Amino acid sequence: MKLILFLFTLISLGYASPLFGNILDSQALEQGIEKIDSRYTEAINENLDYKRKILFYLAQKTNDKQQKVADVKKDSHLLIIKIKNLQKDLLKRDYMLLLLLLLFVSLIIFAVKIVKENKLYKDLAQIDVLSGLFNRRFMINRMEEEICKYKRDKTPFSILLIDIDYFKEVNDKYGHHKGDLVIKKISTLMKEHTRNTDICARWGGEEFIILATNTDLEGALQLACNFREVVEKHDFEIQTALTISTGISSYLANQEQECVLKVADERLYKAKEKGRNRVEFT
Repeated sequence: MKLILFLFTLISLGYASPLFGNILDSQALEQGIEKIDSRYTEAINENLDYKRKILFYLAQKTNDKQQKVADVKKDSHLLIIKIKNLQKDLLKRDYMLLLLLLLFVSLIIFAVKIVKENKLYKDLAQIDVLSGLFNRRFMINRMEEEICKYKRDKTPFSILLIDIDYFKEVNDKYGHHKGDLVIKKISTLMKEHTRNTDICARWGGEEFIILATNTDLEGALQLACNFREVVEKHDFEIQTALTISTGISSYLANQEQECVLKVADERLYKAKEKGRNRVEFT
């Protein structure tokens, strides 16, 4: 009986071992599959976590870029405002510079105008209106300068005192208008037939004076004779012959201006006494 049970057990084990092995193999497979699924799930989860991290990083970068763009826009807006303010300041500065320039130009124009007016007033103060020659006051000042020059470097000068002969008859016969024209014409001839360095002036009435600079008595005599001939030959468009008389005086050392003028006046009077239309120098 025991032998039969033993054999039955062996036979049972013989048949049961493959089945048991299969059972064991299926359990191992299931466990392996579970392990694989677990690892795959872990890998998937890890991949998802990695993707989430990447997405979070990209989102963060995007936000950063958006913030930077917003900052750039804000800075650009502020920069535009600054540029506009700067443009306004530049316009104000340009406007001020323009005003200053206009003011400067106006001051220059005003200064030039003042200078011209002063020169005009000065010229009017030293020019005889009728003849256009220098006046008596200017000639007196100019003679003083020549006296100082003579005292400094012995530069000679002479004066020619000239009077129109019978000028009263011209006024009486042809009127003062014609007399004024005669004075103007003689003044023009005087400027045309003297040197640029000579000073011509109307001394008063029908009298004229020429200051011959750097000229001695001989040179003054030649000038006076030439000018007398010019006046005598000129046509003044009147029937009466027009002539001049001249007295010459050269400056001597230590003379006063009044003395030089007195000598010239005395010699002019002598020319009148001797028949007019002549030059006296002694």
